[in-house]
Parts: sequence; structure tokens; C-alpha cells
Amino acid sequence: MKCERCGGFIVGVSFFGGETAAEAWEYAGWKCLNCGFITDPLIQKNRPVQFQHANRLNAPVRPIRWSHTIAEIAT
Repeated sequence: MKCERCGGFIVGVSFFGGETAAEAWEYAGWKCLNCGFITDPLIQKNRPVQFQHANRLNAPVRPIRWSHTIAEIAT
């Protein structure tokens, strides 16, 4: 597999965490040996959703139409 960020070599990695046995978690993913980019199936699944939100946030904003000028407000 190739890294989607730099095109480098990706290896399978298991990630572990949690403070106690009750909070323990584990998941499998991939990590690039060149740049350190990490991805997993959940990230891949949510990536299209993330880009949809980003596109919505980067949409052009309509200018505000002011009903009064600054001079009118100041007086």
C-alpha cells in the first residue's frame, strides 16, 4: 500500500490504549514509515463526511447588507 499523503510505504499497526482494563481499547490501522501518517477503516469511512463539512464551511459567504451607515449610527 502507498501513503495517501506522501506516497511512502504503509505498514499495518495495532493501536492500544486505556488507563485500566475496563477502559482498554484496540484497533488496527496503517502507518506510513516515511511521514508517520496514520489511518484506519473508521477514518476512511468518515473522510467523505469530513470533506462535505469542509466544503460547506468554505462556501462563499454573501455580503451583509447594512440598513444604516456608520455615520447614521454614530449620531
